[in-house]
Amino acid sequence: MTTRHSIASLNIAEPLYGYTSTSTNNMKSFLLAGDVGGTNIRLAIYATTSDSECTNQIYYKEYLNSAYITDQDSTFERDIIEPFLRTWYHEYTGNEYDDSNDAGDEAGGGICMFSCFAVAGPVKRNCATMTNLKSTRNDSSTDCSELVIKFCGTKIANSNHKMLSVIKTALVINDFVGQGYGVLDLDHDTEVIALTPNSKSMIDPNGPKVCIGAGTGLGECFLTPNHSDSSYTCFPSEGGHVDYAPRTPLQFQLLQYLQKKFSQDGRISVERVVSGKGLANVYEFLSLTFPERIIPAIHEEFLEAGDMQGRVVGVNANVEPTCGLCCEAMRIMMAAYGAEVGNMGITFIP
Repeated sequence: MTTRHSIASLNIAEPLYGYTSTSTNNMKSFLLAGDVGGTNIRLAIYATTSDSECTNQIYYKEYLNSAYITDQDSTFERDIIEPFLRTWYHEYTGNEYDDSNDAGDEAGGGICMFSCFAVAGPVKRNCATMTNLKSTRNDSSTDCSELVIKFCGTKIANSNHKMLSVIKTALVINDFVGQGYGVLDLDHDTEVIALTPNSKSMIDPNGPKVCIGAGTGLGECFLTPNHSDSSYTCFPSEGGHVDYAPRTPLQFQLLQYLQKKFSQDGRISVERVVSGKGLANVYEFLSLTFPERIIPAIHEEFLEAGDMQGRVVGVNANVEPTCGLCCEAMRIMMAAYGAEVGNMGITFIP
């Protein structure tokens, strides 16, 4: 995905997103873009251009988080980003990266990176707390067995660890702030499907905008117009954690199941239903409620899928012969999804 709204337009002060004082004169510059989700991280390198749009993607790779972030000693920068840069460097230059001079300008062979990472989780002072990704402690210093993962841009920008030294800036934004600014570039004629007839004509061109999307969790954001010009400012939201509101007797049973599963007597977030993990929760509930409808091969695949359980349900709801429980799980999730979209529309009146 490309966007015509540059990082510079975010107007974030330099000390908040990390920088090094190393001169970049006579060095070839690239943009490193990262989409850091709860399940996957997608990294891409773009060649910079004079108009700063950076539309020329020259290298891309996707990683499954659980294969690399395995314990408290694992980090995105050392275990994923640095090896990614090293592999790209070899393909770009034909040479292996030289580790002998980590801190100097020449360590990257005359290359510098300016980076932006859109991360799933709340962001404060250039550091994201990844609420849908946890690692296991490998010590017994506390009763808590899990650690919430943090993704820190300033730490990345100031690192001299091997090829991380070529990164001169590292801006961390909420993943749906990135999505929200991307929405501004959608072509309504060729890239938008209207679910309600004539809805495009009802959009207020000067009104707020909202964006919602289910992935590992449920992301939401909203944008408000800047009256001094035609631009918009995007604000992150944790709206995916609002209450789940069941509508049918079966959905009320689902709510009670989720309350028991997550040891909560009252509150269940809509994200527990509307997300990849949520779809897995719904299928799990249905399989326990209607065991006679289980297809053994699909159920076994689901049980062994780990973080990809939601994908197993989605695929088997759309591939013939379809799985009845998977289809029912999709219907329940999509009903809740549509309800939450409607709630955002009523709240913001875009």
